Amino acid sequence: MQEFLELCKTFARHRFTASGPVNQTPAFLFSAHLVAGSGGIATATLHNGQGAATEALVDLTAPQGLADPRYFVPPIYFDRGIYLTLGTHATALLLQFRQLGDFQPSAEKRPLKSYLPSWLGGSPRGEKNI
Repeated sequence: MQEFLELCKTFARHRFTASGPVNQTPAFLFSAHLVAGSGGIATATLHNGQGAATEALVDLTAPQGLADPRYFVPPIYFDRGIYLTLGTHATALLLQFRQLGDFQPSAEKRPLKSYLPSWLGGSPRGEKNI
């Protein structure tokens, strides 16, 4: 449990109320929590890149007045950053993700999973790098 809590400290947590860029560098998405208002069904799409025309990786839908919480195990990898398209009737979207900054796994000649903690299928060495 301690390992999990230490990893959670490294997550970026942001609440969004409008469409736009989330993160401009590679990132792992761990959770998304979409909340719908009383006006109708809320939708949100998370794109792999820096605009609404880029590849859609995650679609979320929350019923009127309720939420759509999602937890991704293993996390979803966005190699070109994350862009959010937030539809009508959404009150907010909370995202938890791990930014990788200038990190490029291929340049380091290590498998990507070696950077993940063991509880996500990575190597023990990866636990020290997150």
